[in-house]
Amino acid sequence: MQKIIMTVMIIMTVMMTGCSNQSSDDLKSENVFNSFSAQKTDNDYQMSGIAYLSSERDLIDVEVNSDTEISILGTLVRKEGEIKLLFEDTNGNITTLIDSENNQDNTIEVDLSLLLNEGSGKFYFSGNSCIFDFDLNFNTQEEVNYFMNN
Repeated sequence: MQKIIMTVMIIMTVMMTGCSNQSSDDLKSENVFNSFSAQKTDNDYQMSGIAYLSSERDLIDVEVNSDTEISILGTLVRKEGEIKLLFEDTNGNITTLIDSENNQDNTIEVDLSLLLNEGSGKFYFSGNSCIFDFDLNFNTQEEVNYFMNN
């Protein structure tokens, strides 16, 4: 009976942590987030996980009702490779918010302000054969709605 309980606990732990038999190279080729979580509080939209990337992966979409400034706080922790955090607006203009090539520390502190113009846009990661832990908080405002797109 104890073996069955222990087996069930191990299976539940694996399922909850997002662990799998896939290698990190397989995960990178699929551009996935592992151990991903997202939640909205009264003050911010919190997202965390592990990014396995070989190209681009959308993080979050936004709809902006009127021009407003938001703040983004958090950390990116390098496990392997280089990563960028980018924002693309309604007109296709791309702003690089974080470029790990410009910061050789393994932990990159994120403390940004960004003016968002009315319309839609998306935040996304770009990387080539990289693995990064991320923990990001996007502050909430009446003018901005955040949406998960995948």
